[in-house]
Amino acid sequence: MADFELTAYSGDCVVYAMLDLPDGQRLSDFLNDAGTIALTNVKLQALDDGRVVELADLDLDLDDVCAVISPAEQRGSGQRRIRTRTARVEIKLGPYEVLGHLHGPTSGDPLLAVSRRQRMIPVTEATIAYTMAGQTRILDLDVIVFNRDLAKMVTQVKYEPSKIDDFGYSKVDPNARDLTHELYVSRPMDE
Repeated sequence: MADFELTAYSGDCVVYAMLDLPDGQRLSDFLNDAGTIALTNVKLQALDDGRVVELADLDLDLDDVCAVISPAEQRGSGQRRIRTRTARVEIKLGPYEVLGHLHGPTSGDPLLAVSRRQRMIPVTEATIAYTMAGQTRILDLDVIVFNRDLAKMVTQVKYEPSKIDDFGYSKVDPNARDLTHELYVSRPMDE
């Protein structure tokens, strides 16, 4: 067992605590196997006014947890990893909004796979935004695990064109051959 500092987002507060996580187990797998988690050295900070309540111990029911920050360096067993494809998603979870990359099987749509997965799902390169005591807070995270059962919305973020798109560059090297062995014709750069 290894102690790590847990930050969990509940409907009315943010929970800061210590959690004993079994060695070699990913947080998302641990949370999916548990109904409640035993926490120590707990601080609860209310979203409405920012007040802090401290507790020695707390059994946190995961039905009340919208999301949990996962340690980035924790990758779990290599035997459980599969090749994935990602989709940039926006997730609404009670008072929280999360943006990040949702991973799913290469043969399907990561968004469609959400309903078939266990309830605690990791999102990488994530940003979480919420309001605490009237102040907007935005945190960039390597990994956050969200509770699918509490998600009000999970949608794919649409591609937004940038100034680079205005240059009209081909996405493929213009001199590359395709599978039919036809050469792409490039347009002169001075046009």
